[in-house]
Amino acid sequence: MRRARYRIIIVLLPMTHSGMAARVGVALLLIVCARLATAGEYDDVLRDDGWRDSAAKQDQWLGKEPQIVNGAFDSVAIYRTHDGGSTLLSRGELGHWKQILTLSADHDLSERVQFKWGIRAEHDLNFAFHSNTDYPAEYESQHKSDFDVSEGAFVWRPSDRLDLAFGRQILNWTFGNYLSVLDVLNPHDYRIPQFVRSPADLRRATTMSTVNYHTADTRFSVAGIHEWRFDEYPAYGSDFYIAPGPRPTEVIPDDFSDTGVAAQLVLRGLGTDFLLMGAHYFDDTTYQQRVGGAIELLHNKVSMFGLGATRTSGDWIFITEFAYLQGLRYGTLDTEFSRFDSMFETEYGITRDIKLTAAARNYHINDYDERIGQLSPVSRRFEDEYQWLLGSSFTLLQSRLVLHVDYASFGPNGDGGGYTRTDASYEISDRFMLYGGLLNYRSGTYSNYNGIGDSDRFFVGVRYAISR
Repeated sequence: MRRARYRIIIVLLPMTHSGMAARVGVALLLIVCARLATAGEYDDVLRDDGWRDSAAKQDQWLGKEPQIVNGAFDSVAIYRTHDGGSTLLSRGELGHWKQILTLSADHDLSERVQFKWGIRAEHDLNFAFHSNTDYPAEYESQHKSDFDVSEGAFVWRPSDRLDLAFGRQILNWTFGNYLSVLDVLNPHDYRIPQFVRSPADLRRATTMSTVNYHTADTRFSVAGIHEWRFDEYPAYGSDFYIAPGPRPTEVIPDDFSDTGVAAQLVLRGLGTDFLLMGAHYFDDTTYQQRVGGAIELLHNKVSMFGLGATRTSGDWIFITEFAYLQGLRYGTLDTEFSRFDSMFETEYGITRDIKLTAAARNYHINDYDERIGQLSPVSRRFEDEYQWLLGSSFTLLQSRLVLHVDYASFGPNGDGGGYTRTDASYEISDRFMLYGGLLNYRSGTYSNYNGIGDSDRFFVGVRYAISR
């Protein structure tokens, strides 16, 4: 007799500003057929379910075990903590109620060929409580719904030391855990500043061809970048959007001749690990050009050479990165500039469950032109742009409770702005986790923090792990 396994998830409906009392106690019932509850249940369901029987037969024909899909479902509400700044939200009002589904799997098509895929689907239910005229079109387009292929690549391993891949990929060519100056090949999601803590979760995939050759202590990689996706910043209508009007049209390179190239060499086993990197790619920072009376935003191709090193000594981890960039353009200036970037980071493990991190980063524009500092608040840059960060992590209650407190400041004296991020997560079970946090922003002279001091956020969410 067939026995289907179901999981029932109850997500409380966040209270909104209108009709708040009437919505207290209302719940949204989501019935999820989570038949991949555990590895043991997975085998049982395979025998009891028709479509899984078919999938299993196909896997058997390919000479491999059935693959398990991993992922998570998040329901997270983000509230504004006080008035000011935005004309759209007031104190205590629900700003977002995001439903986020992530799925991924690796499929062995043969002994040497593998297909990796991943998706990320997001929908903001808060828009159901507002008319279409409450938000600018740019803001609604950025937040209401989003579907992204977070990974989709074929990998061929002709030998144990060589692999080739083509498709959407994320390349983590950096040593930095918090800050980096070498993480330039994949775009990042900055729609809500500091809402996502881990740099790894900020990255978005792009289509590339990669070749990797590795031995026990050496790794050499070459990448061709065919698809250009750039960092996503807050849209017009957001509290974090500082320009007075909508963003001009952005021109995205889409010709095959626009393919970028990058190479990396990693050396290990010397006590200190080293990373050498070179890249020729389109910069995320745009410059402006007037075309037929309208302003267009364009990306200039830059060349970058980088060096990284990391060393572990007892309970300490030391990381440093340097990069030299040539071909940068700013605002409406028609001059190309070079820049020297540097980053230092250290982590100290007080105990296995308590870690402290300190990091610093600087972007230095060579042969600085004072006109760069006189551009609009969106485009202007300073000769030196500093960031300082102190982070702490506490793991408690047999690793079920995790606390983070991060403090960041920009500018040589902190006058560039900054933020404090406090968050906590608690594992109720192997499947469910509750989490929440507070984002406190400080306004400053740096472009991304100009005038955002009254945009603090509080968030609370629940996560269901689809499989382990």
